Amino acid sequence: MSQTKELINPPAELEDCLDLEAAEQGVIAINEKKQTFEEVVTGLARWYLYTDAKLRGLEAEYRPIIERLEGDLTELEGRKKYIKSVLSQIIAPSLESTFVSEAVSVFFTATTQLKIDSPALIPIEYCKPPKEPEPDGDAIKKALKNGGEVEGARLQQNFHIQIKEGGVRAAKNARLRSDKRVKRITENEMAA
Repeated sequence: MSQTKELINPPAELEDCLDLEAAEQGVIAINEKKQTFEEVVTGLARWYLYTDAKLRGLEAEYRPIIERLEGDLTELEGRKKYIKSVLSQIIAPSLESTFVSEAVSVFFTATTQLKIDSPALIPIEYCKPPKEPEPDGDAIKKALKNGGEVEGARLQQNFHIQIKEGGVRAAKNARLRSDKRVKRITENEMAA
């Protein structure tokens, strides 16, 4: 495995919640041989797993509360809409319609909204130019995966780090992933 020589700068939106000094210390520990690569990676991965478990615990604890609050908010928004509808039926909507008491004031404001009844009759100077054709990503990806060529497009492989518990099961899964890679490479060479 290759060793990390320098710290990769995190995205700006994460800088406030990262302990960059601790990350730099990990890189320094590897480079100065204070800790082995394995010790640093294991420590960071265990920290990740702890953080993930804590996050999942908090989500499990607060999710029912959040869902109940979202339901309450939806119910209250619906109630407001209903009350406004009833008031609009009781008081004729107009700029002159006003109700004022010691407790409340009810009145109407007006906005202007465009309604287009017949788009075909609108003069061309009031129309937007037609949209440029947009690439169909799914069709392009399918064509490229099937060995086709599409000018101006290519398949790019992205890597996503996965951090899981270690042990016998992890070693077995790593062997299975390796076997799948070898099989895929062999099949591609035979097809070519």
